[in-house]
Amino acid sequence: MKQTWTWQTLEVPTLMLISLVIQALLALLAPLRKNSANGYLLAFLWLLYLSADSVALLVIGLISRSHQSDDNPSADIVAFWAPFLLLHLGGPDTITALAFEDNELWHRHALQLITQTMVTLYVFVLSMVRGRHNRLWLPMALMFIDGFIKYVERTFALYFASREGIRASLGEEPISSFNRWADEYYSAETSNIPSRFEVVYIRSNVDDTNDDSDLNKANVEENVNHAYTLYNSFRGILADDVSTLTDEHMLVEMLFLKQHVLKGIEIILTELNLFYDVLHTKVFLASKKRGFLRLVCFLSLITASLLFFFAIRSNTKYYSLDVGVSFTLLGGAIVLDIVSFLRFLHSDWFVITVTKVTAANPSRLLPFQNVLSVLLKWSIRWKDPYAKRWCQSTSSYNLLNCSFKRKAFNFLDFIYIKRIKDCLIDWLYVERNPIKLSYLEFIFTELQLKAKLVRGDKEGMEQVSSARGNLVLEEDFFLVSEYLQPWTIDVEDYSESVLTWHLATDICYWIESNTTCEPHREVSKQLSDYVVYLILRRQDLVPQLVSKSDVHFKSTEKDIILAYDKASKNTRDPVKSFCEYVVYHKLDDRIAAQVSKSNDSQSVFDEACCLAKQLVMFGDNKWEIISKVWVEMLCYAAIRSSPRYNFANLSKGGELITLVWLFMSHLGYRLPLPENRGLRSAKLIIGK
Repeated sequence: MKQTWTWQTLEVPTLMLISLVIQALLALLAPLRKNSANGYLLAFLWLLYLSADSVALLVIGLISRSHQSDDNPSADIVAFWAPFLLLHLGGPDTITALAFEDNELWHRHALQLITQTMVTLYVFVLSMVRGRHNRLWLPMALMFIDGFIKYVERTFALYFASREGIRASLGEEPISSFNRWADEYYSAETSNIPSRFEVVYIRSNVDDTNDDSDLNKANVEENVNHAYTLYNSFRGILADDVSTLTDEHMLVEMLFLKQHVLKGIEIILTELNLFYDVLHTKVFLASKKRGFLRLVCFLSLITASLLFFFAIRSNTKYYSLDVGVSFTLLGGAIVLDIVSFLRFLHSDWFVITVTKVTAANPSRLLPFQNVLSVLLKWSIRWKDPYAKRWCQSTSSYNLLNCSFKRKAFNFLDFIYIKRIKDCLIDWLYVERNPIKLSYLEFIFTELQLKAKLVRGDKEGMEQVSSARGNLVLEEDFFLVSEYLQPWTIDVEDYSESVLTWHLATDICYWIESNTTCEPHREVSKQLSDYVVYLILRRQDLVPQLVSKSDVHFKSTEKDIILAYDKASKNTRDPVKSFCEYVVYHKLDDRIAAQVSKSNDSQSVFDEACCLAKQLVMFGDNKWEIISKVWVEMLCYAAIRSSPRYNFANLSKGGELITLVWLFMSHLGYRLPLPENRGLRSAKLIIGK
């Protein structure tokens, strides 16, 4: 049937298609944010996320208003579109919450679910009580079932990721090994075998032999299941429950101390991916018992499509544009459901689901054993242990770079709106640098070695957690420790110590280009810039360590600019020219540093110059010293970082400090440790 083209006739179909396009873009782009820190992508996703609900709510209001008139031959089709808006409000599986804090708004979404369901039912009733029979009432009812379930799923996903939901789920689940221990205990008692429970400390009495023959056989499936076990033991931290490691200490020992560190990194990344899925998607719901509702939704959608096709085929009164839009909406919904199913098959949650179901009912799955085996192999084959799980890069914020560019960007001093100024500073000065896997291996190997040395020793754990370069100097470089100690633990303010080592590292980096310790030199530079970025640009992550970091930075920046004006200018390489001047021509740094302290100066420039000259005396060995000092600096910040902000960064590509924090937390390095109380666990001893 031909239609007169006016805005009144095009308004609702156009907005329906826009809503579908938004859903498709969210489904396509949302998974990228967990492995990308691109600001433009995150801004675009923010716009799509906010637009999705707004457009859907607008259109459902227009439909309810336009349906009150009886002059539209395609009124039945317009009413048929109302359930699609419930479906769109439910959103794709790939995104439920844009930010970590959005999960706490599940009450608002629950209320919106009720109101929009009532509006949709109102449209449905209006379409049934009009003068003529609605031929599309059955496909409309089926689409309502699909949309209602999808919207309920989103609300439940938000609830499960909120503090209230996490606390409730923790209360429902007993300690993972309690039932198994109880069965073993009563079996032993029945057989008159002496049995008792014994409380032990987590890292005591561990065999030092590094027998990891069983661990070498671990495949992707086992790694995912190990990560899921750790996730279950640690997810209480999302509800501010710090006592989350209970009886999984033997697994922690096995995974992080008795095998290659790369395997531990893989498990940490997998665990963080599980946290991301729970906090920001609803894909994990498919692994629960209510996952069968996905099949109900898909069958409802297919049936509704077939019924709509036959209803349209036998009736030509509807406008061709409305019919085309309807088939587009149905086709889009089917495609999005298929894509969601394929994503679930490729996700870690499918591996977890198959493992749980197989362990619970192995006999019932015999007819489907071959199908599950093929799907599981396909899912595992396409998994990359390290890619697609975080951004694999670190941000850098460099003191010398900022100082030399300051004259070119003086306009920043006249911007007084903090958020705008921060965005401009990040755009002008902050850079993203990819981090090599070998650098990660170096960082986590250092952590692993320290953990092996101090396991079971509470004082040793506290000493490692409090080290800021002093520990590695005392243990690995004892002969040079007395020369470098004044710039580590002797400096009370962490931010002052960081900026001193950062500037000294930069000076040493630029005065030499060829060295036999190139990997240590590069990792030192990258960690130096990254830690400075944390204390100056990401102060929400390390609120305990900010202190006077901004004051130190500005005072030091002024001194650098004054020194640069005195240095000989080299237009081809001004940074290298300045660093050479500082090391080889600038005199009386120690006196200048003492004068600065006596004048209560907040600048660390003179102290950094003294440290740089001291480090230059050690030749190429200095890079191994500097790199290990920076690992301790990073670990010091990681263990004091905010858990909630660590998890919040998962939706922005993730941060290196989050990986280090989770690794250290699993090993028991958490502050503060209560007096006379360590992490404890229990074990069942059967027999004498």
